[in-house]
Amino acid sequence: MKLTKTALKKYIRIIKGSNKKVLTCDQLSKLCGEKSSVLREAFVEFEPLINFDSNFNLKELLPTLLIEEEKLDKIPVKKRNVIKKKDYELYGGFMDYVYKKMTIAGGMLDLGYNLKKEDIKIIKKLLTEETNKLKKK
Repeated sequence: MKLTKTALKKYIRIIKGSNKKVLTCDQLSKLCGEKSSVLREAFVEFEPLINFDSNFNLKELLPTLLIEEEKLDKIPVKKRNVIKKKDYELYGGFMDYVYKKMTIAGGMLDLGYNLKKEDIKIIKKLLTEETNKLKKK
């Protein structure tokens, strides 16, 4: 199982904050609320013998976890493309969107038009608005 950035930060914070000299996966599972088997799967990437030794000290893994955290921080986060109301209220409905975006001169459908993710999201919004209008009637 691949560690996520938030989970890794949570584990590091708990391990650093522990006053115990030895912190096992079972103890960490009680502190963070996850099963010890899930924690072992996450940490096996850093220490392969963690599955065989139930008393493995996770404080020994802390330097490697900190290095992994730095690596994950360098990876850029993808920004979500959100469609706002101003983007789709320009159109009267689904058919208006198709007519304005996907037709060529003379009102003929452009067969070479390639849909983008943004187009699909706008179409979904317009269709849900139209279905809501039909339900109200």
